[in-house]
Amino acid sequence: LLSEIPAALEAGQFELFYQPLIDFKSGRCNRLEALIRWRHPAHGYVAPHRFIPGAETTSLINDLTAWTTHAAIKQLSEWHAVGLDIGVSVNLSSRDLGKRDFDAMIPDLLNYYGVDGTAIDFEVTESALMHAPENVLSSLEALRRLGSPVSIDDFGQAYSSLTYLARLPATTLKIDQSFALNMQSAPKNEAIIRAAVALAHDLGLETIVEGVETEAQFAMAKRYSSDGAQGYFIAAPMPAADVPSWLSASPLYA
Repeated sequence: LLSEIPAALEAGQFELFYQPLIDFKSGRCNRLEALIRWRHPAHGYVAPHRFIPGAETTSLINDLTAWTTHAAIKQLSEWHAVGLDIGVSVNLSSRDLGKRDFDAMIPDLLNYYGVDGTAIDFEVTESALMHAPENVLSSLEALRRLGSPVSIDDFGQAYSSLTYLARLPATTLKIDQSFALNMQSAPKNEAIIRAAVALAHDLGLETIVEGVETEAQFAMAKRYSSDGAQGYFIAAPMPAADVPSWLSASPLYA
């Protein structure tokens, strides 16, 4: 699969699906996470876990991030042009951060498509903080100067980020889905979520609980004062064409 990525990019085989994030204050979706899918001519839809980890060991991940960021900003400009006031989150790899071409690409794309930096949120995984933290800091600060929010994704998977959390220019902490999936059966996971939310708020960060798949998990995330939630209980990732109708029909999650 990795050897086919360059040709697949050239052939337009990749597509972005979008998964809603719910803001508890308004009860509505104000942002969607862009998630890459590969429409492979022989294998059908190929899930990202089958090619992203391998791509992250090579420069292929830079090509995939460039494509994803371009596609997401272009889609944002199209939605905004028809009056759809929504933001989008894009995932970054540690290999993207600290590179001059990446730091220059974002403002160029925003200017070209006429999209405000505040509309696009960049997510970096907690594990990425263990790799070249100074480079991470430099790139994240550049994104924040554009007005773009920065989210620490999969918080709770690693142990190093507490060292950097206070000085990272992040705006949001996304609590790893493993805690949400097990918090009803594992009281310690509930304690971790409560503590993570309290820590984030003390540092001036918002929180999103990932992997919310049931009404009970959704209610717990609200009860622990998280600012929002994401997961299949709210909606599965969907093609861009389905987003406007989902938003107009979506219930109020207050």
